[in-house]
Amino acid sequence: MLKIFGTVLAAVGVNKATAPAVYTTSACAQFGQPEFQVSISDEPIPDVDIQHFLKSLEGMVAAGSRFSPGQTLQVGWSALRVVAGDEGLLRLHEPDMKAFPIRYVNSVDATLRQLRAQKDAVESVLPAASLTFPSMTESAVVHVNYKKSRVLVMQRARPEGHDSGWWVSEPGAEADSASMSRISLYRLALDRPDLIQFFAFPPDTVVLVADRVGVAKDRVELPIKPGSYLDHLNRRARTK
Repeated sequence: MLKIFGTVLAAVGVNKATAPAVYTTSACAQFGQPEFQVSISDEPIPDVDIQHFLKSLEGMVAAGSRFSPGQTLQVGWSALRVVAGDEGLLRLHEPDMKAFPIRYVNSVDATLRQLRAQKDAVESVLPAASLTFPSMTESAVVHVNYKKSRVLVMQRARPEGHDSGWWVSEPGAEADSASMSRISLYRLALDRPDLIQFFAFPPDTVVLVADRVGVAKDRVELPIKPGSYLDHLNRRARTK
């Protein structure tokens, strides 16, 4: 699986994609690689994120990467599928975030939205270099009540093999085999989409998900930067 790391999205944009559109790369053919086309709907995705994504694809091709139908490409935590398009172009399809097993759709909307949220969440308390993206095909350990609990503790150990390192439990819950089970990170995302934004926190991080989100690293609570993504998230929660 080839990867594009989310740090390529380095800036927050203000221009939005306001209508369904198809975007095409323009610098791949010169290297003997078909150009990419990606579909963006009317979701509020910053235009700068779209352009950085296209430029990152072109950069990978310029550096020697080659793509063909049937491959998967990891973008942030998401696994995109390379599909043959019209006129010799390549399209990128993403999981629809609804079906299990994964069903792919002709879009990258969810991928870019989630990538932005994950990046902004981490950078609310840590440097951008701290971003540690898992893959949606990796596993996580979850408490039996993870689907309905209003308060969860997310702890991340060091990823190993196909284990993302994420452990999701209720505060004070016993870590016994009867109350914990292992599922795919994608399954966790379908059941608790509100947790996706925290998946890119690095190992040795603890995220308290409650009315207010708190983050600790190496057992030290981290201050949330004023005006940051998590700061706004907590402010919105207080007004509900």
